[in-house]
Order: sequence, then structure tokens, then C-alpha cells
Amino acid sequence: MKSIYLLALVFILSSCTFGDKYQNVETFSLDDFKVVRELEGKMLEFDSLIMHPTELRVFDSLLITVNYDCEKMLHIFNLNTRKQVNQCLLRGQGPNEMLQPRFVGNDKSKVLLFDVATSKVMEYEITDLLKNSSPVPCRQAQLQNKIFICANQIGTQFLGCSHQPDYQIYTFGLDGALHDKLIPYPASSISYSDVEKVDAYYMRFTTNEKDKLALCYCMTDLIEIYGLDGTLIKRLQGPDYFFTYFKEVHNGEVVTSSPDTNRLRDAYFSPCNIGDSFLVLYNGNKPMDKSYSYLCKELFGFSWDGIPQTRYLLSDAIFAFDVDVKHHKIYGISDSPEYHIVEYNY
Repeated sequence: MKSIYLLALVFILSSCTFGDKYQNVETFSLDDFKVVRELEGKMLEFDSLIMHPTELRVFDSLLITVNYDCEKMLHIFNLNTRKQVNQCLLRGQGPNEMLQPRFVGNDKSKVLLFDVATSKVMEYEITDLLKNSSPVPCRQAQLQNKIFICANQIGTQFLGCSHQPDYQIYTFGLDGALHDKLIPYPASSISYSDVEKVDAYYMRFTTNEKDKLALCYCMTDLIEIYGLDGTLIKRLQGPDYFFTYFKEVHNGEVVTSSPDTNRLRDAYFSPCNIGDSFLVLYNGNKPMDKSYSYLCKELFGFSWDGIPQTRYLLSDAIFAFDVDVKHHKIYGISDSPEYHIVEYNY
């Protein structure tokens, strides 16, 4: 009997000693959040269909959604009257058109978009978006290097995901010229090829619009906070401590990678700066489970020093959101049972 206990102890110690891990990481659990709040959502009803939005931004009383499957991709609603104000921004490759617009950061002083397909950044006056179906940007820049899925702005710099194996972030001047390459991939016990690495560490990031970035990874429950000079401030893992595993696949001269689906889990999505802290959706579900949903029912708040602050439990699960800090409201997108906008008071 004693030998069985000894074998079990050796197995446990071996698992702790030789399990995968990140370097210079601090772990946290759900118990580390200082505040836990349940939020009851309210579904907003408008005079027009919201269609199938992929993301949204709130500018005072205006809600703007992006809809890729519509000819006019920006749909603008008045939150007070619940009426649609305009549809604008034609899909195409013309001078004032875009193919895959996404919002740049969370700065509410301007409407800044970049086209994922062309890496062109365009700034618009809100009044122009309200009046015209094909608004003319008041400022635009063609970024020197192609960026991937996510962009932000700090002062006179644009920042974008590189999707390259050496560095994760490009920085550009307002004229689009490349300035720097920042932030290596997380150092861990797992060995990746270049193509495995860029796929495994798919992430979104937000900034405090001054001097810090928060990288929130989608397939490992890891958050990294960096200074604008690329210095690591804190690397956090939690609350479930899982990793992402990919395998390189060769098809003739084409090299791709695919995930280990048995160990694949969803982690963090849609980070959003709210001033002295940031919020990010947490999922934790496994796509292979029968009960899997990519919608998130938990929203975590962290200080810009990486300290867990508030854990919000959402009544209506969402996949993207924005925050009206002035009025303490969160607006999210859900597609269950159909697409709708949900409002939370926080």
C-alpha cells in the first residue's frame, strides 16, 4: 500500500515539475478578483434590423456597428431614440471604400478605421458619417507593412499585429511609415516552428492610449502587459492554466499548421481600455465539447499593472463589446438565439 502512495506522489510531482509553463509568469485564480458582480442585460430594440454585426463602438449617444455582409458596412443607431440614423461606407476598392473595416482602438474622440484587406487607415468626422452614404475620410494613411486583424493608436503612432514570427507588433508613424518592431512571442517550454507560433499565439490587444499595451491571447489563458518600448511589465496566466498546441502541416510547397483539437480551448477576446484599467471577455470552453459556445459569459477587469480587479458574470453571453465609460454602460453583441445588442449597467 505504501508503494502505491509513493508512486502517486511521484506522478503528481512529475506533473508539476515537467508540465508546460511560461517563463516569468504570475498565475491568478478566480479568487484573486477583488469584486464579483452579476450583471443583468437588457436587449435593445431598434426600428431597423441590426443585421449581423462583427463589432461595435459607442460615441456618446451613437452606436456604430460593422456589417461585412452589407453593401453599406457601417450602421449607425441613436441609443436615445432607438432609431437607425444612417448606413454608410460602401464595400469595394474605390478611393473612399473598404473591404474589411475594423475600428482602431477605443479612442472616442474620432472614428478611426483600418481595412484588414489593404492595411489602410482612415479617419472620419462623425457628422460626415451621419449624413453621407459614402463618407470622405478627413485623414488617411497606407501602412508600410501589412497588419493582421487588430490595430490601435497611441499619440502619433499606429500599432498593429504583425502575424510574423519574430515580433508581434509593428509601430508606424501617422504617415504610415514603419517605425519599429516590438514584443517577441511568449517564452515557454513548448517548441514551435515559425508557422506554428504565429497561429498558436493569435491574440487581440488594447492600449491605455499613453504608454502600455495589453496582449490577450485567444487560445491560451495568457495576458501580457508591455510598455510602449517593448519592455515586459507583467505576464499573467489564469484562471485555468492551459496552453495552445499546433502542428505544422505540409501540402506540397504550402506550409500551414493545425491545432491539436483535443486540447484546444478558447481564452480571451475583445479587450477594451476603460481608462485606469481594461476589460476582456473570457471563455474557457473547449470546441470539441458538445455544449461548446464561443459566446462569453464572463468579463474580467484588470488594472494596467496587471492586478485582477472585477469579475463580471453576464446574463446574456456576448462575443464582442464596447464600453461607455461616462455612463457606466457596456454594449455587447450576441447571436443567440439571433443577433441582438445587449446593454449592461456596470
